[in-house]
Amino acid sequence: MTKKIIYIARNDSKTYPGVKNKIEQTVFALKKIGFDAEMQEIAPNPKHRSIVEFIKLVTKNSADVLILRSDILLMPLLMLPLLWKRLGGCKIIVDVPTPFTVVLQEIKSDTN
Repeated sequence: MTKKIIYIARNDSKTYPGVKNKIEQTVFALKKIGFDAEMQEIAPNPKHRSIVEFIKLVTKNSADVLILRSDILLMPLLMLPLLWKRLGGCKIIVDVPTPFTVVLQEIKSDTN
């Protein structure tokens, strides 16, 4: 049986097109080697609805593996949902933006 992999990203593609390209290429490579992979991208918004959407996507899916990319401020809110997914057998991979200056830029752009 093919493992289902979902790459969930909270990213502004207009501001960070390279991040979107990296995610698309990762999903393409996963498909090429035989995984059932998909990308779900949520653009940050000033009213923080994207945070709720992101948490819903994390909790309401049937993936065998989740790859997550978001800003560092959202991760504490994901601890319980990720624990729940992990106890259900889902593997979790966190894509950390590097170098750290990029993390700071992404946080700054979220608050604008």
